[in-house]
Amino acid sequence: MLVGEFGSADSDPPVSVEIVGNLRSSDGALNFKGAALAITPLAEGPTLILAELVPEEQWKIGAPAGPWGSGSGCPTQTVQAVRATWAGGITVPGGDEAGDAERALYRVSVDGREVAPFVLADLGDGDNNHLLCLDVAGTPKAVSFPAGHLVDPNGDLNPDTAVIVTP
Repeated sequence: MLVGEFGSADSDPPVSVEIVGNLRSSDGALNFKGAALAITPLAEGPTLILAELVPEEQWKIGAPAGPWGSGSGCPTQTVQAVRATWAGGITVPGGDEAGDAERALYRVSVDGREVAPFVLADLGDGDNNHLLCLDVAGTPKAVSFPAGHLVDPNGDLNPDTAVIVTP
């Protein structure tokens, strides 16, 4: 996440960000200098920006939701997990955390079939990530979520959104 003065949403909305100086990853292995990215206008609502396979040691098996940084974990019957990251904070309209209704709306493409996660985890920590706990084997290829069910801090509803899973 980048924080800074990127223009005004009303009079001078940002359209892209380019890293012009050295900006290294936390482990120092990557330098993002020269990287550029289009900015999704805030008024369009939250979108999925990343989906990635999560190593088993990060599933937090059985962990309850806790304070910031310690969201809920997947249950013991989890076969694999995919982290879905949204562009900014997300809640359901009215401000509550996503729940079982939203879990059922997620679709994960696994070896040519569409499945819903059997549990939605990484809840209760106030971030923009959901852990999609899957009870099926195979290779997750993409994650999608339908329009109109989650909102950003401005109350804008999400559009249809999908992203490819990075291994």
